Amino acid sequence: PESSASEICEMGDKVVRKNYNLFAKSLLEAIKNDEMRKGKRVRELLKTIEKFIDYIDRKAGEEATLNDIMKALVAEIISLKSASESSGVTSVCDSLTLKINEYISKSQARIIKDNKVVETQQVKKKKKKKKGKKK
Repeated sequence: PESSASEICEMGDKVVRKNYNLFAKSLLEAIKNDEMRKGKRVRELLKTIEKFIDYIDRKAGEEATLNDIMKALVAEIISLKSASESSGVTSVCDSLTLKINEYISKSQARIIKDNKVVETQQVKKKKKKKKGKKK
């Protein structure tokens, strides 16, 4: 049986979501590399980071770990900005820093919300257990 295009896309999404952290770490390592900070390479790298941020913003994944990597990536982008003589690169760095920080804020809000839901569910389970023991 042939898979539909949407099934194939969903399978691809699952693979990407499983590897968020690896990809983010690769971007972090790339931006630290002096060769990647030159000319066209840095522009392509920044475009890739921007597309990655847009993607993960739509597809929430392992956010707590990913947020740590994103914070390190922001530090490297700020470093790149201060070292760059290109106004285009500094402009993209500013935009990316803002975008990543917005992602981190939204992500942290989702984590807090998810933790509250889990805590509420645990409290309800404990109450049910106590009611069962009283009988």
